[in-house]
Amino acid sequence: MNKIETSNQKGFTLIEMLVALLLVTIVLTLVAGTSFSSRRSLDEALNNFERGIRFSTDEAALRNTMIRLKMNFDDEPQTWSVEFGPDGNFVLPATQVSASKSKSDEDKEKNKQKKIDKKFSRVKEFQEEDKSLPGGVRIIALATSLTQVMVLDGKNAIYIYPTGEKDSAIIVLATDDEIASLEVSPFTLEMKRAYYSIDEDSDGDISEKQIELAEEIYQKWLKN
Repeated sequence: MNKIETSNQKGFTLIEMLVALLLVTIVLTLVAGTSFSSRRSLDEALNNFERGIRFSTDEAALRNTMIRLKMNFDDEPQTWSVEFGPDGNFVLPATQVSASKSKSDEDKEKNKQKKIDKKFSRVKEFQEEDKSLPGGVRIIALATSLTQVMVLDGKNAIYIYPTGEKDSAIIVLATDDEIASLEVSPFTLEMKRAYYSIDEDSDGDISEKQIELAEEIYQKWLKN
């Protein structure tokens, strides 16, 4: 007589499969939600800068004065403001930004910057106090035709003139997930955005990756 062999192996029950699908759905929702929230904060920061630059362009013509959009990299959280300054006859002194500057040169630049700062005051019609960046968003770098280098810390600004002209500039912002750049045209209100993914598999600290990618974006901007 043939014996009927029985197996102790069992398949997944319907309930177990539903529970597994539910867990997977929850995880994917959390990941997607975080990414969506991150992009939304990044877009909010970009929208604010675009609005500030357009306002500054109009304000410079109305006031017949120089306007600047100043960024404070070292604030926590980082802040920025729109400020009005001297009339169109004021000439900004050349700015020397270099990693190899001596302590004496650095002190001279700081004193020069303090003298410039005294000539500017916040435009209260636009803001009562400095604006903070949305949570999770940081300014990685700002480069302008005035500085001619990529600035990563301290204070920097985009200057707008009564003639309607402004500094050609590129602002690089970042979250932990991606980087975005905003290119500012010197003669028009056209501003271009671009988004870049951060390679999470590569070695190095996230801040180092952001700076490396910002440098690539800056070099590409210079060529254009």
